[in-house]
Amino acid sequence: MFTLTAVVAVAASVWYVVRLFLRLGLKPGSAAWDRLVQRLRAQVEPLAAQLIPWDGETLALLSLNQTQNRKKGGFGHERQGVFTTVYHEPAVAFVGQ
Repeated sequence: MFTLTAVVAVAASVWYVVRLFLRLGLKPGSAAWDRLVQRLRAQVEPLAAQLIPWDGETLALLSLNQTQNRKKGGFGHERQGVFTTVYHEPAVAFVGQ
């Protein structure tokens, strides 16, 4: 039952994000979308270079602690950071707008 609920929640979240982007005029495949993706990839590459290799045990060791957390205000509301393991090793990098 939990798995079904999780799948429905993820599907609803993806649908909502796609609808939001369509309303903003950022249709996947458009020039604005491509520029946004390129800019976000450029921001996440330095963070991704520091990450530990991912294996089956890493998910169990993942914590909600964040390092290198930056939040830029203004129109874009950009946010980036790194989630660490319980041993404070960088495991997952994220960048978003």
